[in-house]
Amino acid sequence: MLDTTLFYAPHSGGVKRYLHEKRRCLTQMDGISHTLLVPGPRDALIAGGIATLACPRLPGRAGYRWPLRRKAWRDALLTLAPDVIEVGDPYLPAVASIEAAARMGIPALAFAHSDLPRLLGRYLGRSGVRGAEAWLRRLYARFDAVLAPSRVIAARLAAAGIANIEVQPLGVDAEAFHPARADADLRAELGLPARARLLLFAGRLAAEKNIPMLRAAVGRLGAPYHLLLVGGATARRLDAHTTVLPYEPDTARLARLYASCDALLHAGTQETFG
Repeated sequence: MLDTTLFYAPHSGGVKRYLHEKRRCLTQMDGISHTLLVPGPRDALIAGGIATLACPRLPGRAGYRWPLRRKAWRDALLTLAPDVIEVGDPYLPAVASIEAAARMGIPALAFAHSDLPRLLGRYLGRSGVRGAEAWLRRLYARFDAVLAPSRVIAARLAAAGIANIEVQPLGVDAEAFHPARADADLRAELGLPARARLLLFAGRLAAEKNIPMLRAAVGRLGAPYHLLLVGGATARRLDAHTTVLPYEPDTARLARLYASCDALLHAGTQETFG
């Protein structure tokens, strides 16, 4: 099996975690091999079954890269020769995957990890929504199935005229992310009093995550509430009620942060998880 997407970068979040967890499970099964084809700084086959194609970086986008060479992407898929392809974005890798799958006579699945109509609607209004929905109708009609991570996204896709939808919920590693991971020392490490009520956001500090709204809300709450943003470039105190920590790639350390905080906050309106 092969997964391909442009939503994969050194400091990217949910899609990369999904792919790594999926890969971890698949590689434990007999008779199944798994390969990732993702953007990178060079054309290479990295140890462990991760292939990269050279793509330019998107400025200010957490290390994301944008594929420009459709033929190179298609040819890489043909060389890797999977039995099934799952595509995690609706852009160039999706088109290349459709072409490669047709040549090889194999199934191609699309996973709706992003809400493209809402994303374009944020900047272009209703015309952006209509254009994105029209593109997705044409694109997804060429896949064998479209996977939606929640009933909400499945309903939006269906309303846009997309028919071949399967709801595939994502999950939580309940062994890793468990209340027993809580550590009372975290507040002292952050220079906060023991009575501080920690409110956590973990993810990219991107515009669509509406971080200013979170900061304003916690600022209005005042002490003892404190906002912990995990996903920045460096650790720093933004103000009296906001602390930033760097992107945390280690599952155990991230689980400690989740378990040690009092609540999880999220103000994003374009999330596909649910």
